[in-house]
Amino acid sequence: MKYWKIHLGSKNSLAQLGIKENIIGVDYDMPNLTSLNILDTELKEKIRDIYTKSHQNATKMQTASGAGSMFRFISTIQIGDIVVVPLGDLTYRVGKVTSNYFFATQNEVPHRRSVEWFATLTKENFTESFKNTLGAIGTIADITHQSNEIEALLSGNISRIESIQTQINQSDFALEKHLEDFIISNWDKLDISSNYSLYTDENGEVAARQYQTEVGPIDILAIKKDKSEILVLELKKGRSGDAVVGQTLRYITAVKKELAEDSQKVRGLIIAGSDDKKIRYSLEPLQGLVDFYMYEVSFGLKNLL
Repeated sequence: MKYWKIHLGSKNSLAQLGIKENIIGVDYDMPNLTSLNILDTELKEKIRDIYTKSHQNATKMQTASGAGSMFRFISTIQIGDIVVVPLGDLTYRVGKVTSNYFFATQNEVPHRRSVEWFATLTKENFTESFKNTLGAIGTIADITHQSNEIEALLSGNISRIESIQTQINQSDFALEKHLEDFIISNWDKLDISSNYSLYTDENGEVAARQYQTEVGPIDILAIKKDKSEILVLELKKGRSGDAVVGQTLRYITAVKKELAEDSQKVRGLIIAGSDDKKIRYSLEPLQGLVDFYMYEVSFGLKNLL
């Protein structure tokens, strides 16, 4: 069983419709896809072809995002999975998927899955990590890595929720586990934000975190403000220098193939908590294709009396 966050309409504009009619749904201005075989090994490519024909002026990035979301909605989400839908008022409705994909003609949300709604969660009870996760992923996103907190919130077990928050606070940066959260939530305060923005999907939702490619999920995806360059950010997070360099280069290639226009450059940025000679040596022959940053953590004391 997986957990998904799904927006119903741009900026959650159709959330109440979904609650009323017991469905999750997407539009993307595409025709009826019920004739497609969800077990077809070429399903993703076929959906992309249909999307391209329906959106002839779309960029490669828009096509990849829209077609990828439709593929996840039709095929990747399974009956029995849990969906979390923001209602736009700091609350989230939670439900279980109860049907395969179906098409509703002449409807605001034509592409649908039936859902049995069973709970409502309030954002004020979420940990900062969970808030950051929900705020930096796109229209349809896998949030299974937050399943422990979701289950704790659903159970109403306050001590368990507090335990999760304590564990997060104690491990911050020690294992680089929550560096991704920190960068996303503090993006506008970082020097890099003067030239780059976090990637947003076809609905204008921030979708920079764990952007899925054919070779795996990119930690953070950003785009230069003049649209001339796409930036792949990878966090070392305990991996060897060789592993993180190799993965970054694979993601750069994937972005070139899947997202970048011919006129756009693709570069990488590796972020670690300490210097790593293997990383520096590996990157030196690449002549600026991948930068290497080291983060610093500082704190102070504030007199409260």
